[in-house]
Amino acid sequence: MLVSRLKLFFFFLILYFGFVINIKSQNPDSLKRILLSLSSIEKINAYVKIGTIYSDNYGQPDSLLLYSTKANDLAKSTTNQAGILKSMLNIAVAYQKKNALDTSIVILERMISDNPNLSDDNLNCDIKFNLGLNYRLSDNNKLAITNFLTAIQHYESAKNISGLATCFVKLAGTFTIEKQTKQSLFYARKANSLLSDKVEPNKRIGILSTLSGVYINASIDDKTLIDSSIYFAQEALKLVDEYKYYTKGNQLCVSICNAHTLKGDYKKALEYCKKSMNYKSYLFPSEIIVSYLNFGDCYINLKDYKLGLTYLDSSLAIARN
Repeated sequence: MLVSRLKLFFFFLILYFGFVINIKSQNPDSLKRILLSLSSIEKINAYVKIGTIYSDNYGQPDSLLLYSTKANDLAKSTTNQAGILKSMLNIAVAYQKKNALDTSIVILERMISDNPNLSDDNLNCDIKFNLGLNYRLSDNNKLAITNFLTAIQHYESAKNISGLATCFVKLAGTFTIEKQTKQSLFYARKANSLLSDKVEPNKRIGILSTLSGVYINASIDDKTLIDSSIYFAQEALKLVDEYKYYTKGNQLCVSICNAHTLKGDYKKALEYCKKSMNYKSYLFPSEIIVSYLNFGDCYINLKDYKLGLTYLDSSLAIARN
């Protein structure tokens, strides 16, 4: 009898830990396979997770929209208010990634107006952060800064280090565009001071990537900052390959290429141009244009005018289409 109970105990132990491993998986197919075995609450979270993986790892915002909508439909049918809000936030993020910024803003502002007494600090700050990001992408930097500063207050209240670091760096990037270099570097340093293993890998990549951009812009006036830009981008690139967040790979290689171009090291710039093609499967058309323009610049700087003009002609052809 004791042996039977022990067998049963170990069976459930294996089943439990197998489930935990699966639900934390970064493989969307593994998560899909266990959907039928999940409760409605777990299924809502799994749908959101699947969509987020497709979006963050493989650059598929349509999948984020699809699975967030599935989560939202299930949350509504089971009157799960937390699930409704979580999935709505991710639907707004999906529209943001699809560049449907007005739609994303409407969803986020409706979440605020429909939930005036929302007590979840993490949700509050994510809403305000994404509103700030939408306004930033819409070139309304004044409203972007206002929302980022409000989000920072919520992130501090929630002791959310990852969100706080991300918000600091987006604020730094916004001040860069406003040509307020002193403010930009102030918030960049605050973001960098919070970076640690406690920050999720995908968010660390985003923070390091933006830091690289902030420092390369600041280096136009202060050339001593170029190496900092290269360092942050290289650190992010290591994480891209380690955690398979390939959608950021091209952007980071282009950033390093630009930094080496500013230093006058055109061979090194070309090296990273070529490396950027390792991530070509995850590129949007606009990113392909940027890559080809960089190839053109590198070859022209290296006096290979024929090859340089070929890449510039290619980028023009893509732009026309």
